[in-house]
Amino acid sequence: MDKEEENHYVSQLRDVYSSCDTTGTGFLDREELTQLCLKLHLEKQLPVLLHTLLGNNQFARVNFEEFKDGFIAVLSSQAGLASSDEDSGSLESDNSALCSSDLLESWFPVGPVEQR
Repeated sequence: MDKEEENHYVSQLRDVYSSCDTTGTGFLDREELTQLCLKLHLEKQLPVLLHTLLGNNQFARVNFEEFKDGFIAVLSSQAGLASSDEDSGSLESDNSALCSSDLLESWFPVGPVEQR
């Protein structure tokens, strides 16, 4: 994936993020972050993302860059688990092919992401 294509996916992710920023602060609280994860169909990853990004602080907020980094980290981790599940005989999982742009490309559907 080239830089322009990666920027397209990051831009799409930012648009959905912004649509959940109901206060217009540039930060998402727990409720807004939950809505974002639901829009991105991250129901299974929601608990891990909430804990990773907000911890136990009920007043914590996350900005776009923090969300994007957490989103990629959680998806990378799960992709690594999936590949190690497939090759249970190997103690090491080869994640060298995984990168943020590949994850973004594989995550987004062909059509536009829902932005209610």
